[in-house]
Amino acid sequence: MEQQGFDYEAPEQQSASATPTGHERRYGITDLGAARKYGYHLGGAPIPQQQPRESKRYERALAGTGKPRGSSGEFDDGCTGEAHKELEAGIDMEAVDLPQWYKRDSFQRSMRDSRVTTAFREWSGCMAGKGHRFSSPLDPPGSRKVMGRKVTAYERSVAVADIECKGRTGLVVTWRDVESALQKATVTSRAKELEKARTETAKLVRRADKILASEDG
Repeated sequence: MEQQGFDYEAPEQQSASATPTGHERRYGITDLGAARKYGYHLGGAPIPQQQPRESKRYERALAGTGKPRGSSGEFDDGCTGEAHKELEAGIDMEAVDLPQWYKRDSFQRSMRDSRVTTAFREWSGCMAGKGHRFSSPLDPPGSRKVMGRKVTAYERSVAVADIECKGRTGLVVTWRDVESALQKATVTSRAKELEKARTETAKLVRRADKILASEDG
């Protein structure tokens, strides 16, 4: 960016305590106290600040045009693309991404397991008894009637019923146990691939540390 005449400041990082990891809501909401107060919204999460509008020249320098560059076949991804090239050169990024792919796969497969689908039906029946009709515990947050920009009394009532029904049916424990078994089987059957993922990720982290150290120096 400096070579193109711009100062660049990386976005401020949120604290770990304020940033959800995704794991705590993997099977939907489970915190009854938070549900009573925030519904499906993230309690205590910082409100995103409006970023200053940068010039078109700045945005193009940062992100490029996204179009092919000449006859090389490469896409113009700006300085962001150049940074990725420097960071990832010689590293097998498919291997680095593999654990995340396995994580998504185990989640999808767990939802097709008969024990989980049975728990879903029991949870759905419990919710219907409380006046809320949903097939899956992943459905309420996606409903416009339930979750809008602001927390409503209706949203809180659905969220509380959701957690109570999870407890009554044992859904979270069943779902977690099923997915855990799938993941353990993957760790055993894909040990070689996961070891490569570990090696390539370690290389990526070392490369990032080296780049940052050179910039600080």
